[in-house]
Amino acid sequence: ELAQGSKSLDPIAHNITKTFNSNIYVKHLPQNITEGDLRRVFTFSDDVRIISLKLMEKTREDNGFTAKSNYAYIMYDNVQNAQKAIQKFD
Repeated sequence: ELAQGSKSLDPIAHNITKTFNSNIYVKHLPQNITEGDLRRVFTFSDDVRIISLKLMEKTREDNGFTAKSNYAYIMYDNVQNAQKAIQKFD
């Protein structure tokens, strides 16, 4: 139970916030990239650990022209590692 006046989040809200803040979105990836390639690049230090990685393809048609682009969602083990990745690759 939280002390009176405490601003701490309940455990469910804390986990949602932690998960949301430890995710990064990477766009404009090459067509031939693999999840393994992304893991090697974005695990850029021994103390950085990726929990989840999802590589996706977006297809868009515009005036008969089909454009494909890859993007990924990468979830790190903590917010600090996600921030390190953003600083390193932004």
